[in-house]
Amino acid sequence: MVPPGAVVADIGTDHAYLPIRLVQSGRVNQAIASDVSPGSLAKARQAVVAARLEHKISLRLGSGLTVLAPGEAPTVVIAGLGPDTIAAIIQETPQVAACTQLFILQPMHNPGQLRRRLGQLGLMLIDEHLVREKQRFYVVMAVKIGTMPLFSPELMEIGPCLVAKSDPWLPAYVAQKISQEEQIRSKIGHSPGRSAQVRRQLAAQRIHAWREILYGSESQLCDKLN
Repeated sequence: MVPPGAVVADIGTDHAYLPIRLVQSGRVNQAIASDVSPGSLAKARQAVVAARLEHKISLRLGSGLTVLAPGEAPTVVIAGLGPDTIAAIIQETPQVAACTQLFILQPMHNPGQLRRRLGQLGLMLIDEHLVREKQRFYVVMAVKIGTMPLFSPELMEIGPCLVAKSDPWLPAYVAQKISQEEQIRSKIGHSPGRSAQVRRQLAAQRIHAWREILYGSESQLCDKLN
């Protein structure tokens, strides 16, 4: 998802594996690897030196986008963090965010929560990709400055772009999400109380909408993308 030739900044780089891979593959010529943790940045420095890429990868200690000058890195990667943390990083440095042409975002959990925050941040989703590691799915999002279209809550939870492009992992991903909601509904059972009733209704709505996606009725949902 990283555009070829672009300078890329990896925020929260940890071991700097991503920028090293991007430079070694020739995908980019220059990269910036930053981390708020001195220990993590020391590991990144060790890896960069071992790869003999000190002249290609700039290492920076600091919080979020504060390590960047506006427009310095057209592409910014923020991966391996929670959705609220990712949103806070973008929101806290608006002058840098406004000059960023492309964000590559990979939340560790609750991707739907991050999608719902995009509109508040003045960002729009332009692409998504599913990655599976063992039995767990991760969503990688491509995001840019713009107006986020309105989608149903059920589609926002699954991923509008994943549905629109029929991501290869989408059937397995949706089936897993349905199974999780069915387990929640079964656990709640007929428990009394307003909160249990609301959660049962939410589970039923999600299961119905996601079964439409899984069994071939996603075209109705995808019409909202056009």
